[in-house]
Amino acid sequence: MPNHLHGIIEILPKDNDFDDCNNCRDTLKHVSTENAKNEFGKLKSKSLSLIINNFKGGVTRYCNKNDLAYFQWQSGYYEHVIRNEKDLVRIKKYIADNPLNWEFDRNNPKNFQKG
Repeated sequence: MPNHLHGIIEILPKDNDFDDCNNCRDTLKHVSTENAKNEFGKLKSKSLSLIINNFKGGVTRYCNKNDLAYFQWQSGYYEHVIRNEKDLVRIKKYIADNPLNWEFDRNNPKNFQKG
């Protein structure tokens, strides 16, 4: 989509032993960065929020160095833990088909109401 992106991050254990995925559990334990007061906490080592933070930072630095200063990220991100193959197939299809919806998207400048 021209106004957002979708991605799948696969977090594997160091030794690829799926029966003992403590590293995965440690990362997923910190999937959300919000605390009970709905405030953002500190980034935790090996967390999904740290992965996203580093990705956004890298893209922002690239944009700033290449005269793409108009580029902006939304303040947060949507997360969904994919728990099985059926869910993975559904999400991959959604990502592949999503650009077809841009014509009808409310954020498409062609669809802005003039007035």
